Amino acid sequence: MIEITKKHANISVIESEVRPAVADLKADVVTLEMTFTYHSEMSCSIHAEGSDYIDKVKAFYARFWVAIEDKEEESCKAACTASVKDSFTTNFAVTKEDIIAYRTPLGLKCDEVDAPVDFSTVVSWRALIQSVLANEVKGNLLNLVHLKHSYKLLSSRKYSAMFLPGGDI
Repeated sequence: MIEITKKHANISVIESEVRPAVADLKADVVTLEMTFTYHSEMSCSIHAEGSDYIDKVKAFYARFWVAIEDKEEESCKAACTASVKDSFTTNFAVTKEDIIAYRTPLGLKCDEVDAPVDFSTVVSWRALIQSVLANEVKGNLLNLVHLKHSYKLLSSRKYSAMFLPGGDI
């Protein structure tokens, strides 16, 4: 849900998104509050207000991507204050249920328990994204998250489309 209000030259935007439940984190509503100012005399007439705009956006996405149950506030703050020079690691146990839950919405057969190669993103996501949330990174994540990524298989083996069979990890 997005709520937009305007009072004089000030524009307030409140975006509330449902964070779905995942294996180690309950569902919740995550809110991002942004303030903008309208300047009719400028060619780019709407400007983000405050020096903390980028930090607010980072904190918003941290609640989706790196939050830890029962330590949500501190885990998100730690991710946003970490350095790009830090090591980012995570533990992820792959289960047959995880693979089936991933394959089902993609319309893949659920009687097969091999994980598609793009499942590697699920496994490595928390460690990958922590570097983007690091303190030194000052880019706007609202622009970044709408880019795409893809995979190219380089092997011609029979099961080259599969990442790992379930239960082998």
